[in-house]
Amino acid sequence: MTDMAALLDELTELVSVSPGRRWLRGGGAYSAGQLAAMIFVSVPHWLDRDVFVELRNELGGRTPDEVLAEVTNLRLVRRHRGDVLAAEKVARTMLLNALARDAPDVFARLSDAYAGAFGRREPGFGARLEQLYHGVAADPPHGCAELLRAAVTWGSDPYFETGAVADLTGRLQEQVDRGVAAAAGMRYLALCRTYLPGGAAAADADTLRSALAHEIDPLFQGEATIRVGAVDLKAGHVETALAAFDSAFSIFKGIGDERGCGEALWRRAGALVRLDMYDAAAGSYEAAAVAFDRVGGSVRKAHCVKGMADIELYRGRLGEAAGGFERALAFFAPTNARMGEASTRVAYANLKILRGRLDEALSDIKSALAVYEAVDEELGIGNCLQATGKIEFERGDFSRALDMFTEARSMFEAARRRSSIINASFLQGASLTQLGRPDAALPLIEEALQGATDIGDRGARAWGLRQLGLAMEKVGALGEALTALADSARGFDELGDPVEGSITGLALVRVARSLGFPDPFDTEDAKSRVNTASRLFEEADMPRYLWQAKELAGTLAPRPANPIGFAFDG
Repeated sequence: MTDMAALLDELTELVSVSPGRRWLRGGGAYSAGQLAAMIFVSVPHWLDRDVFVELRNELGGRTPDEVLAEVTNLRLVRRHRGDVLAAEKVARTMLLNALARDAPDVFARLSDAYAGAFGRREPGFGARLEQLYHGVAADPPHGCAELLRAAVTWGSDPYFETGAVADLTGRLQEQVDRGVAAAAGMRYLALCRTYLPGGAAAADADTLRSALAHEIDPLFQGEATIRVGAVDLKAGHVETALAAFDSAFSIFKGIGDERGCGEALWRRAGALVRLDMYDAAAGSYEAAAVAFDRVGGSVRKAHCVKGMADIELYRGRLGEAAGGFERALAFFAPTNARMGEASTRVAYANLKILRGRLDEALSDIKSALAVYEAVDEELGIGNCLQATGKIEFERGDFSRALDMFTEARSMFEAARRRSSIINASFLQGASLTQLGRPDAALPLIEEALQGATDIGDRGARAWGLRQLGLAMEKVGALGEALTALADSARGFDELGDPVEGSITGLALVRVARSLGFPDPFDTEDAKSRVNTASRLFEEADMPRYLWQAKELAGTLAPRPANPIGFAFDG
């Protein structure tokens, strides 16, 4: 244990000589003993009699009252809530910065003593925060690693205490600003910031990659690798992100970190969805849910259930998707995880729009929007605006829908979400087509199609090809429309999405009929496609599309024989 009496003597000697007396403006007015005592009480952010009692055996001949008496008349110590004392901020900062610069060994030994004192107190956030803060100065490599462990624990399921993580990050920042922990502190600081609200979105992958090359702490390695993967995924580098998540999983598995394994698997599933590898993604979500369940991660487990429901929606299994969203909402309800619930409601609203349940969808969107607006979550607000625009589109108000899609796109641009920008552009194009402005729609659609190709989003590309075909149909370029729609239908077929494939199929049959069914299309093939779509729309409870299919089927039926026997125009 640190000899506090010896430290006080050392501090007294230290401040007796120049430049120590310049640590405080007017330092000449204070005795060496007063300054030494002031430094002693300034090392922690706060202390009380219990802390002194914890250290009294190390104070030699001095009592806590004698140490406090040295600083009482300086009026540089404030009393809070009973016997809690804190040094004045300006004086404290000045003293500690000088101590860390001119006598780093003394500062480290004082910090070690206080880390031990706060660590032996009754469990509580304030004492634990102070213990971790002093630990960084006492032993930077070990202290930074311990602080990261606390940040990960408090910032993860089931706690999600972002305020606590912010306090931890602030304490680490203070030590780094003081010159403690040097480069290692900066690396840990960069990682800890990613746990703060908006921090993940602003994370710099290059900074984290550089940090990974210098840190051997496996928790740091795993957490930073996940953050790098998340940045890559956001930028559309899906395969690179997938490799990062796989690497993180291996690291966490190696240290027996079940929570970390679940996090890596959950993020891996999201990357696999982007690659349209739905079976593998579902498997990752299931494995992640099991891992989270073992560590009490009920919120992350609910996210996994929601992710599996998303996959069912992408596969066109609307009934299974609806059941999955209902289960996810039930899992979120007792957790008070409002953001997770909000994202699930928006996803469920999109399914309800497909089924024509527009009022129900709007109710879900409004609930989600209230959550997102309360925290100014641009991506969430954008998703709500986009979903509301789809409702207006279904209701035939294409002008209002266009306004909403345009506003949503601005939100996505602010959030730098390329895939979302691409989808919003397709919806803008669809609205312009319906407004009789296909010439304005085509550049938007073509640019977004290139974007979807660049990031490897086959689902978005298939959907965009349908919009391209519809716009081409409007301008009378039926041959180009037929090609685009055929490519779209083929894309959805390859993805295993019969619902979107059937929606495209109706447009494909309509254009093929207008062209007189050129090879390889024919009437029987068209009837088969429409009949299959009708059955699917009926099973999926999609009445509007079912009506469209039946109406189109009527145009393919053979004309009744002419009983009079003469030819007529028509």
